Amino acid sequence: MNDISQKAEIKEMLASDDEEEASSRVEKAYVPKLTGTVKGRFAEMEKQRQEEQRKRTEEERRRRIEQDMLEKRKIQRELAKRAEQ
Repeated sequence: MNDISQKAEIKEMLASDDEEEASSRVEKAYVPKLTGTVKGRFAEMEKQRQEEQRKRTEEERRRRIEQDMLEKRKIQRELAKRAEQ
């Protein structure tokens, strides 16, 4: 009888260990990057295209600002010359 109760106790302990391990595991949500698929390649290409477009617009904005500054200086010089005359 003692042997049977020990086996039952061991089975209970093993069962409780399994429950603890199952509850302690964290489910990880792994989402692979889609670079190996056609969809992933197109997404990467679109991302690069948008980045290039952003760089072009920033460069164009800088050029326009510089051009505006040059034109303002030119106009100010002309106004200063006219004011002297």
